[in-house]
Parts: sequence; structure tokens; C-alpha cells
Amino acid sequence: MLIVRRLIQLLQREFSMRNIAIELELNRETVSVYDKRIKATGKNHDELLELNDEELAAVLQPRQASEEDPRLTDFMARKEYFLNELGKRGVTRKLLLKEYRKYIRIAMVIPGFVVYWMNS
Repeated sequence: MLIVRRLIQLLQREFSMRNIAIELELNRETVSVYDKRIKATGKNHDELLELNDEELAAVLQPRQASEEDPRLTDFMARKEYFLNELGKRGVTRKLLLKEYRKYIRIAMVIPGFVVYWMNS
């Protein structure tokens, strides 16, 4: 949150997006995204700076609680299998990862399978 607070201070002092990005070693697009989020709050810079870290994070870094990551769901469904396999002699995490990647490649060709696997 320290960087976000510094970003707010620099915006308050009317630094350009480019100068803020250079100063904080951020991408200009990241600075622009935060600038839009700050403007969308309807609060001025001083009000935002008075918030504690949790409140500031809730305002500027909203989480979409309704969407569960399908990768986590898949992993949790396989958790017991992974733990069982790791208890066996000669089974390593590397071996399980190799097996899992093979499964992913096979799963990608199944019609209707979630597309996110292609990007993993």
C-alpha cells in the first residue's frame, strides 16, 4: 500500500502519468488504471490518504468474491490424490506435475472443456 499511497500523493501534486511511472518504477498503464480507480471513488486525495491500508485496498483493489477460480476448484478436487501419491515411494512433486501437465494437454481437446487451460 506504500506505493499506492505515494501514487496518490504524486497525483495530488499533479505529476504527469509518465513522471509518476518513472518515479515509482511502474508501467504507465498501471498508473492510469489506479488514476481511474481513484477518480471513480468520488473521494479526494486527502480522504483516500486518511484511510487505513485495509480500507484503501478495499476501495482501490476490489476483489470479485462471486467468481471462484476454476483452477483452484480443480486442484482441490485432486488434492487427496496428490497427497496419496506423494506418500508413495519414488513419487515426487516433479513427477506429479509432469502427470498433471499431460492431463491438461489431453483435457484441452475435450469439447466443452474450459478454455483457460490453454493459457496455463
